[in-house]
Amino acid sequence: MVLFTMITRLRDSMPLAASMQNDEEYEKSLMEYQQQAKMLFRRLNVQSPERCSIESGSYVFHYFIENEIIYLTLCDKSFSKRLAFSYLEDLAQEFQSQFAKKIHTVTRPYGFIEFDTYIQKARKNILDSRSRRNLSSLNTELQDVQRIMVQNIDDVISRGAVLSELDHKAQNLSILSQKYKKDASYLNLKSAYAKAAAGFVVVFVFILYFWIFSYSSFASYFGVVASRGRKALHIAGIFPINGSEGWQGEQACKTAAIMALEDVNAKIDVLPGYNLHLHWRYSECEPGLGAAIMHELLNKQPYKLILLAGCSTVCSTVAEAAKMWNLIVLCYGASSPALSDRIRFPTLFRTHPSATVQNPTRITLMQKFGWKKVAILQQAEEVFISTVEDLEERCRNVSIEIVTRQSFLTDPNEAIKNLKRQDARIVIGLFNVAVARRVLCEVYKQKLYGKSYVWFFIGWYEDNWFESNLEAEGINCTVEEMRKAAEGHLTTEALMWNQEKNKTTISGLTAEHFQKRLDASLKVDSGRYPEGYPEAPLAYDAVWAVALAFNKTMEKLSQMGRKLEDFNYTNKIIADEIYSAMASTQFMGISGRVAFSSETGDRIALTQVEQLIDGKYVVLGYHDTEMDKLTWYNRERWIGGEIPHDTPKDASYLNLKSPYTKTATCLIVVFVFILYIWIL
Repeated sequence: MVLFTMITRLRDSMPLAASMQNDEEYEKSLMEYQQQAKMLFRRLNVQSPERCSIESGSYVFHYFIENEIIYLTLCDKSFSKRLAFSYLEDLAQEFQSQFAKKIHTVTRPYGFIEFDTYIQKARKNILDSRSRRNLSSLNTELQDVQRIMVQNIDDVISRGAVLSELDHKAQNLSILSQKYKKDASYLNLKSAYAKAAAGFVVVFVFILYFWIFSYSSFASYFGVVASRGRKALHIAGIFPINGSEGWQGEQACKTAAIMALEDVNAKIDVLPGYNLHLHWRYSECEPGLGAAIMHELLNKQPYKLILLAGCSTVCSTVAEAAKMWNLIVLCYGASSPALSDRIRFPTLFRTHPSATVQNPTRITLMQKFGWKKVAILQQAEEVFISTVEDLEERCRNVSIEIVTRQSFLTDPNEAIKNLKRQDARIVIGLFNVAVARRVLCEVYKQKLYGKSYVWFFIGWYEDNWFESNLEAEGINCTVEEMRKAAEGHLTTEALMWNQEKNKTTISGLTAEHFQKRLDASLKVDSGRYPEGYPEAPLAYDAVWAVALAFNKTMEKLSQMGRKLEDFNYTNKIIADEIYSAMASTQFMGISGRVAFSSETGDRIALTQVEQLIDGKYVVLGYHDTEMDKLTWYNRERWIGGEIPHDTPKDASYLNLKSPYTKTATCLIVVFVFILYIWIL
């Protein structure tokens, strides 16, 4: 089986294209082999053999160099070498035909990510049984060279020599074999020199072996010792997936985090001498499981310098406990306002803005449209409870009446019936996306939609949230009914994508390039995005925030005679330095300007307002909560052609008529009383 394929440029190890086997069975181990491949690319040069097979555990790397481009694939040991090299030759021919003029000028990693389509096609062809029968064998000379290379690699591994020495010995052996065929007597003479040279090499390698262990650490990755190679800095990650409730943003966020890991490790000016290595697990957005996973990750060596986490309920659990390990937690997918409590969560930062950042925007919108009465429908989870408490206080401060506040655990049926009894017209909904689908279906059944109603939903749901997963989640409404109920609703969300799509960010990517690369990795089809897609930039930027904070920490620690790899869970000095570095980290990321509040560790961000018009989200404006400035585009469109009222029109009329009625009644009573006295 072909597990993954990578194409890089020889002179600078720049990754140009890649394709991975999409199989959960291999997913965890592939990251390790990717790191090994990168180590290999750094060792290869113009003197390296054009073809080579390198064993690594149960797998074998096969590489082929042509026109200063390296074509590498990782296969099972049982996979035919002839097939592997035929596959690489096919890729080389097609890659050159498509990109020959651009190969040596591209400046960004994975500049030819679209070549993944052809790689997958070629991989499918090479595995086809009919193709196997029709493939011709490689010539005898190539087979001999491959045998020599494998034998010498085993020999080099046993001695601990570097890869460059392997190249040198391979070339010498090839020359000697050719000389032997031409002139036996000359070969005898050459053999004598070769023996002497071999003795010298053994002595040299022996000295080099002790020098490596005395002055440099090494990384034993793909069976070849990396002399003075990069050391690994280990971080932990907890990604939500598979849960029936809560936020399930693993697919897009984990993919984005791994992309960031690759980009950080490819930058020679970021963490010089080090590679970031991510150890990750799934939490299902369950706090109990999240806590168990954290203990598992932290109790296993090596030490993890920082913990990434998504989902507010899990972040609350792990961040509260992390201080016991002197561990910084960086949350890329947690919006709970409770996480702003620095006493409870002293080591927490987050690239995802707090949910309360949307409340000033909601207040501003209610004032803009003249709404003085509002209802609240919330899921009974900490993130939404604390958001509502903040919203209620803000409403009181500006004399906006909350006519009812309805809460539910999982079934919103009764809560929505109560909204109808209260005749609520402007409703703010706070719940996770899976619950939002149930709410919207019930809204349709109770007829709480149309020209008389305005619903506020959370803006971080996927664009097609109201029409996806209906059957899987048992939603008893059709897609058409869901669309009808959703039409015209408003959303507020903290900005999660850099609005300057063509602005170069810290990674060298633009937001537009990142999105294309992410879509290719996720195989996005027809605009149907996976869970967590809007938050993917936050996960990507979280890894970059870690790398930049580690960069700052390294500089401070070097002045103390310490190193990052000296960290353990009792070392508060290094933990404090990482905290200070993270608190001061600022950069332009895929999600926009990344900076953290000095008081709470919260992300500072603008809020975006959208409306669903004809089934598509339209941006209405942006709100700067710090400056209390609303930028509005006047694109809103109301069903019925006018702004809905917060109370029924007839009720407004009666309320207006009531004072006059009371006055008239009083005058009549006085008149009757005077008339009665006069008659008497």
